[in-house]
Amino acid sequence: MSEETGANAGAAGSATGAAGSAGSGAGAQGAGASAGGQATGSAGASGSAGAGASSDAGASGAGAGTSGGAAGAGAGAAPGGPGGAGGSPGAGSGEGAAKAGAGEMWGADWREQYSKDDPAKLNALKRYTSPGAALDALFEAQNKIRSGQAKQALPENPSAEQIAAYRQANGIPEKADGYFEKLPDDVKVDEADRAVIAPYLAAMHELNLTPAQVGKLVAVRNQELETMVEQRTTQDNTLRTQTEDALRKEWGNDYRSNINNIHTMLSGAPEEVRDAIMHARTPDGTPLVGTPETVRWLAQLARQMNPFGTIVGPAGDALDGKGVEARISELNRWMGAPNGSADYKRYWGDPKVQAEYRELLDAQARMRQRAA
Repeated sequence: MSEETGANAGAAGSATGAAGSAGSGAGAQGAGASAGGQATGSAGASGSAGAGASSDAGASGAGAGTSGGAAGAGAGAAPGGPGGAGGSPGAGSGEGAAKAGAGEMWGADWREQYSKDDPAKLNALKRYTSPGAALDALFEAQNKIRSGQAKQALPENPSAEQIAAYRQANGIPEKADGYFEKLPDDVKVDEADRAVIAPYLAAMHELNLTPAQVGKLVAVRNQELETMVEQRTTQDNTLRTQTEDALRKEWGNDYRSNINNIHTMLSGAPEEVRDAIMHARTPDGTPLVGTPETVRWLAQLARQMNPFGTIVGPAGDALDGKGVEARISELNRWMGAPNGSADYKRYWGDPKVQAEYRELLDAQARMRQRAA
């Protein structure tokens, strides 16, 4: 090879090296662009400006961006060979791998992935629709704890000091009767009712319920009690009406006199006994004096004790024994009066007077039987 030929070959080798360097720069561009998660292999194509094998070296710098955001960057090396030998192709072998910053996504079985074999964790995570919802709940709970909204619960088998501290932190009174002073203004408990509620408050205090919880329970109890009283009053009134209707039909004109006789008899009893009888109830809650059977028995007892207690004279006043005898004599005279006379018509023309006469005779017979 002549000196001129060697010089030309050396120049060609230098050009090849330059092309390889261009490929290296293009490969670097491919690597920089691939960091954004996109494939920019076309940048390496600028290496085609080199001639011959160096063109392939430049092309090797093309970055092939993968779906995960990784890009291969070619680092073209083009050293000019001694003696004019063609420069070696720039072999793109740079790693330049970069992953997207999004991170790995949770799948549909995210609950099972996290909880693994812990059923308690799995059940807790089932309350939330997504990992984001679970994280939101976590941050919300932490904020409540830091702000003091979430009170620390008592441990199992707490000491007396722990109980005292918990009660103080939650506004729980030292003694159960202290709940009365902490009840809401619209929750009323009278003195007579305090003795009934006191055992319940003791149990609530033992459970360390807050005043707000106790107030709610007492309010519900009061409301239920009012409802029960209203229902019982309605039932009592219905029973009273039914009993009165049945006895009026059975006793007729004697109804009012029998009822008055019962009240007259009971008025002679001590007040405690009278109130006990009038307010007594059967095991199912029915008023004792409200049933027809009881009223019939009381009317019969009243007649035996006071045969004349149901006898009312013409002026509306009650008749005693002498008054009954005098009234019977008067009515006997009317009965025996001449036909068509005024007295005759007073008796025979008035069914009420005739019923009165029969009632007077019954009272007279009962008095004689009692005296015998």
